[in-house]
Amino acid sequence: MIDNSGMTETSVSSQGPLGQIGSSIKGLFVGLICFIAAFPVLYCGATRIQWQKVFKDAVPVEQTTAGKPAYVTGIATAERIGDPPNIPAGNYLKISKTPEVYAWVEHKKTESKTEREGISRTKKTTTTTTYSYTMEWTSSPEAISSFNSEKWQTFCRNNNINTNVQNPVLEEKSESINAANCRVKGYSIDVKSVDFYAGSKDLGVKYVKGVPGAPRLGDKRINYSAYPSGVEYTFAGGVSGASIVPYAEKNDHKLAGSTGNFDTMLQGLKSEDQMKGILFFIGGFLLMAIGLNGLAGPVTTLLEFIPFLGELGAGAIRVVLTVIALILAALIYWLIKLWWLWLILIVVAVVAIILIKKRKPATA
Repeated sequence: MIDNSGMTETSVSSQGPLGQIGSSIKGLFVGLICFIAAFPVLYCGATRIQWQKVFKDAVPVEQTTAGKPAYVTGIATAERIGDPPNIPAGNYLKISKTPEVYAWVEHKKTESKTEREGISRTKKTTTTTTYSYTMEWTSSPEAISSFNSEKWQTFCRNNNINTNVQNPVLEEKSESINAANCRVKGYSIDVKSVDFYAGSKDLGVKYVKGVPGAPRLGDKRINYSAYPSGVEYTFAGGVSGASIVPYAEKNDHKLAGSTGNFDTMLQGLKSEDQMKGILFFIGGFLLMAIGLNGLAGPVTTLLEFIPFLGELGAGAIRVVLTVIALILAALIYWLIKLWWLWLILIVVAVVAIILIKKRKPATA
C-alpha cells in the first residue's frame, strides 16, 4: 500500500492595502489587453472556414467542374503496409502508432483560500499543494529531476523506494504509416494529406518490453490503430487530373476522408465545425470576462476594504460583469457571423424611414 503522508505543502502570502491597490492597477492593464484580445478571437471564430458548408455542395467526381469541390465514393485500395514485427503487412490505408513507457508520474493538486484580517483588511492567501506519485503508462515521461525534490524524496522514504531511481527515456515518437498508391474508382489519393473523420479500427497493444498485466518501471508498449483498405470510403476535395487533392478555400485547404457515404463524411465535418465554433466563442467570452473584471479591479478592490457589504458588492459586480461579457461576446460573435443579415436590416430600416418621411404631410 502506498504511503502518501507528508505530501502536502502549504504556503501563506499576505498583501496589505497598498499592495492590493497596486495589484488591481496592474490588473487593469492586463484586463485591457484581454478585452482587446477578445475581439480578434471572436472574429476568427465567426469568420472561420466551415468545411461542412464548403463541401455540402460538392458533386460526384464524374460531374465536377474546374475549381469546384468534388467527392468520390467507392472501395479504397492501396499497397499493403505494416509495422513489423508488431503489425504484419496488411490491408491498411494508414497505421497510427503511439509508443508508451511505464514510468513515475507526479500529480499536483492545488487549493487556495483567501481571507481578510484586521482593520487594515490585509489579504491573506493560503495555498495548499498536495503531491502524489504513481507509476503509469505515458507517452511523455518526465525526468525525476523535474519533480518536487523534497516531496519525491519523502515519498521514496515512506515507500522504501530508491531515491536515485530514474524514469526511462522514450525516444520513439507517435507517428503514422501511410499506404502508397491509394485509389478509389481509378482516382489517386495521397493518404498522408487526408483528414479522416470515421473508420479507425483499434489494432490493440503490442508490448516491446514487459508482459501484459504485470508492468514494471521501464516497460514499453505501442498502441496501434488503423484505417483499413478494401472497404468503402468517401474522399472530398479538389480534382487535379486523375487525383483527388486538397481543396483550397481562402487561406486553408482540406482533403477529407471517411468510411461510408458522403453524408457520413459531412456529419464528421459538421461536428468538427461546431466544436471549433464553441471553443472560439468560449475563448473570446473568457478573455472578455477577464478583461471587464480587470478593468473594474480598482473599484472592486476598494469595495473589499468594507467588511461584508463591500465584499458582497464586489462579488455582485464581478457576477454582473461576467454576464455582460457573455451577452457582449454573443452579440459580437453573431453580428460578425451574420453581418449580411444585419446589413439587410439596416438597409430596410433606412428605406422605411425615408418612405415614412416622404408620406408625412408637410405642415403649414
